[in-house]
Amino acid sequence: MKLRLGAWSVCALVIVFAGCTTPEKPPPPVSPPVITSFTVDKTKITRGQSVAFTFAAERGKSATLKDQTGAEIAVNFDATAGTGTATATPTASSFYILRVEGDGGTDTAFVQVAVDEGLKSIFSSWCHRS
Repeated sequence: MKLRLGAWSVCALVIVFAGCTTPEKPPPPVSPPVITSFTVDKTKITRGQSVAFTFAAERGKSATLKDQTGAEIAVNFDATAGTGTATATPTASSFYILRVEGDGGTDTAFVQVAVDEGLKSIFSSWCHRS
């Protein structure tokens, strides 16, 4: 009888421990995309001229470019190469905001184009405190 109970005990232990496995570690978080460069060929133009934007980004899947009013500019983005281009013909001075999205999140960058005037200093209120 003891032999039989011992056999059942061993089987029970095998079944209990077979169901207990070490939990798998979650995968590491995915790194967000990074815009490594964002440039415009001319920062000052006269009305009617066009500008060309170029950018590079790591780990991006899509890209959007908007002016400061929210108007979207068509972008050619090659996610495999991580490079993109766009052109615009601004009618007024504006900041252009590039947003690159990927599995790990987003990154943004901006450039300014002045039309028929000088570039504006966005940090002037911070630098000229009384």
